Amino acid sequence: MKLNCKMIVALLMVCGVVYGDGDARVIELEMMDEMTMPRIDGVIEDDEGWKDCEWQDGFWVYQENVTVDQKKKVGKEGMWEKTKYKVGFDESYVFVGVKCDEAFVEKMKAAKTARDGEINVDDCVEVMLGKPGRAGEYYHFIVNSLGTVFDDYRVQGGHMGNKSWDCAGLKMASRVGEDWWSVEMAIPFASLGISDAGVVIKGEDLDLVFNVGRERYASGQWEVSSSSKLDRFLDASRYSTIRLKDFDAERFNLKWARDIEISRRWSPSYVLGESDEACVWSGMIELMRDYKKPQREVWCRKVGDEEWQPGSHADKSGNAWWVNASADKDDRLMEIEVREYETGFVLWRKLVEVEGGGGKPFEFVWVKDRFYADEKGDTLSWVLKNQVDGKYDMDSEKWSVEVEVEVDGGEPWILSKQKNAWKTYSQKKLRAEMMGWSKILLHGKLLYDGKVIETDERVVQRLISDDGVVRLKDGLVYVDGQRFYPFGWFSVEEKDWGKAKEMGCNTLMIYSLAMDEPEEQNRKLDKLAAMGMKVVIYPYPERWMLSEARHQALLNEEERAGIRELVERVKDHEAILGWYIGDEPELKAGLVERFKQVNALIREVDPKHPTILVNNSTAGIADYAECADILMPDPYPFFLKKGSNRFGIDVMKRLLEVAILEQGKMLGERSVWVTPQGFSMADFGNSDNREPNEVELRNMFYQSISLGAAGQIWWAWRYGKKYPEMMGAMAKIGEEYKQIKWVLEDEDVKFEKVYGEGYVGCRFMKRGRAVLDVLVNLKDEVNVVHGRQMRAMGVWAVLEGRQLKSN
Repeated sequence: MKLNCKMIVALLMVCGVVYGDGDARVIELEMMDEMTMPRIDGVIEDDEGWKDCEWQDGFWVYQENVTVDQKKKVGKEGMWEKTKYKVGFDESYVFVGVKCDEAFVEKMKAAKTARDGEINVDDCVEVMLGKPGRAGEYYHFIVNSLGTVFDDYRVQGGHMGNKSWDCAGLKMASRVGEDWWSVEMAIPFASLGISDAGVVIKGEDLDLVFNVGRERYASGQWEVSSSSKLDRFLDASRYSTIRLKDFDAERFNLKWARDIEISRRWSPSYVLGESDEACVWSGMIELMRDYKKPQREVWCRKVGDEEWQPGSHADKSGNAWWVNASADKDDRLMEIEVREYETGFVLWRKLVEVEGGGGKPFEFVWVKDRFYADEKGDTLSWVLKNQVDGKYDMDSEKWSVEVEVEVDGGEPWILSKQKNAWKTYSQKKLRAEMMGWSKILLHGKLLYDGKVIETDERVVQRLISDDGVVRLKDGLVYVDGQRFYPFGWFSVEEKDWGKAKEMGCNTLMIYSLAMDEPEEQNRKLDKLAAMGMKVVIYPYPERWMLSEARHQALLNEEERAGIRELVERVKDHEAILGWYIGDEPELKAGLVERFKQVNALIREVDPKHPTILVNNSTAGIADYAECADILMPDPYPFFLKKGSNRFGIDVMKRLLEVAILEQGKMLGERSVWVTPQGFSMADFGNSDNREPNEVELRNMFYQSISLGAAGQIWWAWRYGKKYPEMMGAMAKIGEEYKQIKWVLEDEDVKFEKVYGEGYVGCRFMKRGRAVLDVLVNLKDEVNVVHGRQMRAMGVWAVLEGRQLKSN
């Protein structure tokens, strides 16, 4: 079948929002002839695979109401060269070919060679391709003339990007001619997340937002143009659309029975030093049974290897597979494919990061490392993971695992001993004479034939009173043994602390305090304590520890020493509420194991205060759930000047439910807070955005409470205070908080969720009597909830029979 590309300049609906400016494009595509696919060698015009595909041109100058052709006519010679592209698809790939005219080929910037580096400082081409079935999300590719690739996954309309995503199976080539250069790409559908949760694809055609951009430096100036007319380069709402006619998206839609976890396993010979054989990765892939689809199989390989290894069936159902691949000690990525058994057609592919940090074959993956004053402390609990695989060339009966305890510096004694033990969850009682302990060293040993091969240690501490302790009991916050509901702001300047307190705030998150000199830190902490305020701070004493490069590396000794010194010095101050260990780490491709290390270090040095981490996506929440005691997602709806908001006010519900679900999987005391939106994205270049109004602010406040968030810290005072009307509305909400605060902090009050189609709510009961009822309309229209007609995004809140406010 030949490709037919029809340009339609018309009224366009993108992701459910209508734009009629006349500059947006819909390109309708029919499937390409599979016998003549593009070669992907950088040459477009002489490639039979492209011969039936029309060139698309008419690029716009970025942030100007003028085309490149118009600009070129009035500009200097050599300025604003023409760019054009072709786009097509077959059953497996989206193909993109871009050709750039260039009068000064020899002056092109072409220096970047590292994947996911700052490639946009070179002459480059950018391609944005929408995620199937997910509004406001897309994949972003940048390629320079050397063929170096940057790829990331962007969410929230393009505002946020996740560099940790790499397009598995991407084919790409570039070519430089005498007066042109070009890029070809083949982007596999199997890597576009069609099987991800929440993806809904309707109809026979598949619409994907699409844009081609170019950044040019060869003329001596920075020239930016794109196939869509844009005010903001990464704003997906203004991109064009490619419509893939009769595309079978359902073929790629797999349903997972469990999350994929790939972990390291070492052969005994490697651990014993008898050879330098590499470790082995091992994991399970399990799909839901689907009799309507062809039989499937799983293949895997280490990234960089040419050979694929077949997965082996893990059960009789034929829907679960073990995957194994040899790897070097420091390799972290494994490539996995799910294919149709008969045809070999690839349905899903992904680069999966291997669990475990730094290549440790034997470790405690969880320990109950804190005992509170009301706990007996007579039983120790732990999960110990042994990843040395005894199935290989050593006698498995000779392997054993011992756990010793050293109580308050006394002589160690064996608490547990198991033969041939792999991952184990254990609970062991202490001896009666040990009941008065305050600190225990838990010492794990992996032995072969009685010889110690590997060890790991964890510190367990006992808190003798509630003084100065911030505890997360049943997900709720207790300070000094009393219930506490954190309500406050990020980034409040010292001169505004008093005003924030007047508005009901009891908690601040101050980014810079950790980097202050010790004397200044103490002064500020003393002042906050005198005001009756709590504060959350970074554990990082130096800004370089927050860099993108450090996000992607394990803790070094300088970082460990710096964190330990800071935490040790201020941990007993009454103003400290918790440690803010990460701010949307997924946007910097932060190494999960790094944040586990930070969390473990703080828990050892300061057992009295929890760690807190913010994520801006469901994927980020799931990835980093083990890294902190408190997950605090920031589900911003992004409020619009023309219309309501970009992602729905119920984006809070979606992210909070995932956070609560993930915390429920974890052992130990955990909690979920939230960071609502108290600012305008217009302050970050998104000119079509605005600040939230009173109805929207109140919705987010009560929605957070109804969904079970145990605290809320709004982002961010520094930007929000620019909007007096919004801050006036927040002052009113602060007054409501003061009125219901006793309900949120009363130990005798029981909480019940209320929810249904298009709304959430809650009821707080005390001794069988309702003291607070809340209903929150999540719809951007009038909604009848429990017989009450509620305005768009309205709230109904009744405290002891008295309605707090009606909207």
